[in-house]
Amino acid sequence: MDYQFVNPYNFFPLGEKKAVQPEQKNGLYTGVIKYRILTKTPLFIPETQKCFTEKVKTENGEKEHRHYVFASLNDVSALRGELPELDDAAIRSPSRPYIPGSEMRGMIRSVYEMLTDSCLSTLNDDDILSKRTHQVFNAGLLKKRANNTFDLFEAEDCLLRLKDPDAEILEDDDWVANDRHYQIKSYKARKLTDGEKKTFNIQYRKKRDQYNNKPKKAGKPLAFLKEREDTKAREGWIIKGLDGPEIMNKDGLNHTAIKHNCHVFILNLDKPKPLGTVDTEVLETVLRVYQENGDNTYEDYAEQFRRFKTGPSGAYFPVYYSLIDSIGIIFLSPASITREIYDRRIKDAVKGFTPCDADDSLCPACRLFGTVNTDRAVSSRIRFSDLTFSCSEKGAVPDYTEAKTLIPLSTPKMSNMEFYLERPAPNAVFWTYDYYIDDRGNIHPNDKWVNGRKFYWNHSGEVLTTAEKTDQNKTVYPLNAGNTFEGAIYFERISSAELENLYFVLNCGEEPETDVRNRVHCYKLGAAKPAGMGSIAIKTDAVFCRKTDGNDYQVSPWSSTQPHTLKHLAEFRKMTSFVPQNVDYPRVTEDGPIFEWFSGNHKGFKGEYGQRSDNKSPNKRIQEYYG
Repeated sequence: MDYQFVNPYNFFPLGEKKAVQPEQKNGLYTGVIKYRILTKTPLFIPETQKCFTEKVKTENGEKEHRHYVFASLNDVSALRGELPELDDAAIRSPSRPYIPGSEMRGMIRSVYEMLTDSCLSTLNDDDILSKRTHQVFNAGLLKKRANNTFDLFEAEDCLLRLKDPDAEILEDDDWVANDRHYQIKSYKARKLTDGEKKTFNIQYRKKRDQYNNKPKKAGKPLAFLKEREDTKAREGWIIKGLDGPEIMNKDGLNHTAIKHNCHVFILNLDKPKPLGTVDTEVLETVLRVYQENGDNTYEDYAEQFRRFKTGPSGAYFPVYYSLIDSIGIIFLSPASITREIYDRRIKDAVKGFTPCDADDSLCPACRLFGTVNTDRAVSSRIRFSDLTFSCSEKGAVPDYTEAKTLIPLSTPKMSNMEFYLERPAPNAVFWTYDYYIDDRGNIHPNDKWVNGRKFYWNHSGEVLTTAEKTDQNKTVYPLNAGNTFEGAIYFERISSAELENLYFVLNCGEEPETDVRNRVHCYKLGAAKPAGMGSIAIKTDAVFCRKTDGNDYQVSPWSSTQPHTLKHLAEFRKMTSFVPQNVDYPRVTEDGPIFEWFSGNHKGFKGEYGQRSDNKSPNKRIQEYYG
């Protein structure tokens, strides 16, 4: 039986449409809310300005592993140097831990947005959505027209043959099976440039299976550079290839292997097959994504493409493409196996819940918490103080756990579309932001929404840790469950409805009189939420409002007198419940690596469509499915 898991997060539903709240100018309240929180699981707020480092050995050599201590009001000037200084218990377990008001503000705003159908304020409208698929792209050539438009033509993909990486010419010999040409590699052409036009002799291999002497698939044709033109010569355009992977010599030294993948794209001059006019922005975008990800693999290709775009009309440039005829989509790329760059953006998939950008149409959360938009800044009418430690279950001294080395954690992966995007149809087996594939292999346009707002489960299970220290994870020194902090929220000129809604959120939907130690609904705060840390119970202690009378003002207690106006309460109570269960990222086995499940879940059909198998390397998008 497969390992059973509860994914660390779920999605809080979006409403039908984003709410809009007009500005109110009468019957407004100014005052303060006193409240407290209790840690229900280990909590960690990092001292981000300082950390300790430890040298650790990894598969890629010696790396730095970081140690973070809890944020505190103690003097942090001693937080420098390497790991041995962590022997100082006063540094590892500070006596005056605190929680910055900004941490609480972000958490409370997020919940307030959920319950009022407000905008997704942290959404980045410009995020590019992409996914690496197994589709093998085809060879093509872009042709520049006089009006700065670009036509795409089919091309023939040939492997360039050279004697060695520095060779320019290979003598003009016919291809003969089993001869020395088998020993001549398709080196990365160091003396050639991406997009460069050269003259070639094209040889088509004829090969027979050595075991049964039957014809065998020959593979890509071969291209040999020519010194002079003759009747056999063809014009071709270079994609020069990449550096190979680093490999270890017998003497223990690393070097870069020579990768055998230099390609020549040949145009069929007798019957050129145009595929239509294309927008080259998609190619510019994929090149930018590679660069933004720190991958300079296609830096030369990108530079030559820029020169091609500004160069003379009639010129050609090599590109890989993938065409989905049924929905009219063309993907372009500098590589045959690559990322698909989607036309839709996150803003197109969130039902209009994009960040507010106009003062006269602010959502409830932006109206209360403020926002900065393209037109003007709207001030917040609510301010969070820092929370200071008050006590722990062991007394007046903060209670810390032992050091915890966390599993590697990273930012959300929007490319995991089986989690983040609604299933487009009951028979959909694979889907992206632009299209989905049904169980018959048909491709359809996709206009579905994201699943909702990401929300981590609260639970009393174990924190996900590892014994392995690398440069990809960190060791932290959290507070234990049972520590209490106190803080205040100051509000100015907010309506009674806003105060009622804020009061509900600050009590996590529970009765204000319930002791914080007996609360069963929690929020998530701080670092390592998906690893099981950060569950907190929260309650208000008192609310005071201020009324101005001339030069004096009076302070009086406030109590709730009318119902709140919040929505989605059934989902809210379910997702904030504190339950005694373990959650974990998907794994094949209980202690197995997380990536194995994700790679195993992206499977492929083998043979006739509809016959599922364990084939992990399909070469067509219609062979892919989520397992």
